[in-house]
Amino acid sequence: MSTAYLLIAHGSRDARAQRGLADLAQRVTAALAQQSQAPVWVATACLEAEPEPLHQQIMAVMTQGRSRGFAQLKLLPLFLLPGVHVREDIPHEVELAKVMGDKALPLTVAPYLGSHLGMTALLRRQFASYPGAGRILLAHGSRRLGGNQPVEAMAHRLDAIAAYWSVPPDLARQLHRFVTGEQMTWLIQPYFLFTGGITEAIAQNLQTLQPEFTPVQLHLGKPLSDIPEFMPLLLDWILHQ
Repeated sequence: MSTAYLLIAHGSRDARAQRGLADLAQRVTAALAQQSQAPVWVATACLEAEPEPLHQQIMAVMTQGRSRGFAQLKLLPLFLLPGVHVREDIPHEVELAKVMGDKALPLTVAPYLGSHLGMTALLRRQFASYPGAGRILLAHGSRRLGGNQPVEAMAHRLDAIAAYWSVPPDLARQLHRFVTGEQMTWLIQPYFLFTGGITEAIAQNLQTLQPEFTPVQLHLGKPLSDIPEFMPLLLDWILHQ
């Protein structure tokens, strides 16, 4: 059965993040085309920062998918944590699309990307690229009760310290709390998919903080989509969920 795919991202007004999503769709298309004789179509949609709500974007893809001859549509939420967007917003928009959209093209929704079992292994390899370094996993953070528990659990599995961009404890607080003379190198790994305004602000923040911790060296990792090992994980998620 031929399947069309729809990558669903949060959305951003930062052009770099939008380009990152478009580039990711192209890379996925090329990788899937190498593995299949059937036609491949990978579309994109965003929950926010788009002129149309998500359900209308899904409906448009359903119509196009049927016209292109695809038999089903798989929705792929590019979200790293099971927050309100994954638990409430996307399911609501999907139900609207099912009710209002093209009934001839059935759709399914994959579990969110961050639930893939390979994510921990991917991050562990990133931290291992700095042997013996201190580890900080830096996520956006949620004000929702219990919203940061998955980050804390992930950090625990990685022998890392959790820090957040938008809520306490932030990066500066965790650095002041944990950096000592025992470990002269620290890797701060951003738990973000794409380069954009936040990752740029994180880099600037780290440059400001670095002089406070000399001679300790603070290093910033890459967003996940810039890591070469990310694509095999993404393809496994797409094909086996």
